[in-house]
Amino acid sequence: MLRHRCCHRPTKIYDDGAKPSHKTEYLENYPGYGNICPPESCKPKPELQEDKARMDGTTTFK
Repeated sequence: MLRHRCCHRPTKIYDDGAKPSHKTEYLENYPGYGNICPPESCKPKPELQEDKARMDGTTTFK
């Protein structure tokens, strides 16, 4: 099994006083994509949701 090779030093419980590495595996700031808008949400809008009344006791289980 291969070990993850990261430029960070291993995590330690005690600080040895050395400066921390400022390199990260993931960027906090994402690049812009120009004029492209984000996709619309697939979540149904509240006004389109049906009445959440209690269901009756019938079933389709056979």
